[in-house]
Amino acid sequence: MIYQFEKGKAVEKDIQELEINVQKQYFGFVKYEECGAVIQKFALSPAPLETSLAGRFMAFETYDGFDFISLNILNLKDLFSKKYRVYIYVQKNLLLFIYKSEVIEKNLQEIMVLFKLISTSAWYDSRTWVT
Repeated sequence: MIYQFEKGKAVEKDIQELEINVQKQYFGFVKYEECGAVIQKFALSPAPLETSLAGRFMAFETYDGFDFISLNILNLKDLFSKKYRVYIYVQKNLLLFIYKSEVIEKNLQEIMVLFKLISTSAWYDSRTWVT
């Protein structure tokens, strides 16, 4: 799912029809299997994602025009349980989460609810994520 912030509201957009505007803010979370079109649309390199998929370590890397973060999400109740991975692309106007697990998807959907609440509140400023 890709959201574009328009007039103080988060509006879901179809990636195939999305016209990127550098003056607008975007937030998205997509499954790994569906991320190719999104990465291409925002002119991101898939190389850091592919490299991170092969490893187990967390990473923060800076590239020309974007940052890439790879994180392990721990279960604080059981630190030895299965760890889930989330991959994050950050640009000036984009925050994109890529995941493989339904557990991560559920958590990201809860975050999106918070973004929608923030975007409709007085805290939202069209020039920044939140002020």
